[in-house]
Amino acid sequence: LEMEKVTQVLKPHIQKAQQVYTKIATNPRYVKGQEAAAVYVPIVARVFICLYFINLFVTELEYYFKYQVPGFPFTAIPLLPCTILVLVNYQLPIFGSYLAFVALKDSISITTSQISKWWFHGQALYINELMVKKFSILGCILLLMINDPYFKKKIGDSAQALVGLLSDAEGSKERKSRQLSVILLIARLLISSLFLFVGYGEIQRQIQWTRGVMHHGHVHHRPAGDGHDSMWPKLTQFAFALPFIIGYKTRHVAVALGVSLMLEALIYWQFWGTPADGLPFWYNTHARDHFTVNIGVAGGLFLLQKMGAGRYTVDEYLKKKN
Repeated sequence: LEMEKVTQVLKPHIQKAQQVYTKIATNPRYVKGQEAAAVYVPIVARVFICLYFINLFVTELEYYFKYQVPGFPFTAIPLLPCTILVLVNYQLPIFGSYLAFVALKDSISITTSQISKWWFHGQALYINELMVKKFSILGCILLLMINDPYFKKKIGDSAQALVGLLSDAEGSKERKSRQLSVILLIARLLISSLFLFVGYGEIQRQIQWTRGVMHHGHVHHRPAGDGHDSMWPKLTQFAFALPFIIGYKTRHVAVALGVSLMLEALIYWQFWGTPADGLPFWYNTHARDHFTVNIGVAGGLFLLQKMGAGRYTVDEYLKKKN
């Protein structure tokens, strides 16, 4: 009886909200805005993601020629032309695959290097924020590739072959949806590794370093102007990590995370200025790496917001339940 009363009270408000939503959704300006977003969001995402790889090309050569780091970066030679071709959306399946290979190589090499130092040499297992961000970039380049019409067609063709020529079109569509959703899930988990790490490791390290902590045999205090000294972006990203992983309100959460990353980049990773006193001479290069990674991951998040997170999300479960 009480529920019926509540329902009667809420019913006119719900109907009014539905009318408002319908009015907005059918508004010509809103429709044009949605059409423009469908065109321009993938372009902006591609520019943001490619910015990371352009910086990676510059950084690898800078470390070798300017800072005399041994080992010539041979993978950097084709990196710039491949990135430019992806940027102009030319043969993205081919040249995007090379960018995905570079991101995967960096993620694996850094991780195995740290694990080997810990396992074989007894050093402390040290994984920092920038290392984890490379996994997120890998997720972003996957999103960029599966948004390409070529990959969508290939997934559709393989789905049709698996279902069989005698099956109905719905079966093929269902199979295609599952395959895309699996890739979207993998990309989402790769991107979310950054926010989980930031939540657990970086916030803890941030608190410790403000007091001074033993790190690699030295007591460290973060000097003023160090971009790592940024608490609110890390707290924001950690707060949205779980909803993003399980796929709850995914589109809104992706936008919130993307905006947070961009603000963090613009406020805390200002590589274009003179390093503050106490910061190392190579700090601007390090800050530029963080800046471009943040912008690149933000691009991937905006692309995910446009594409949707697929069927393996709480959003889809609630939609089916309703």
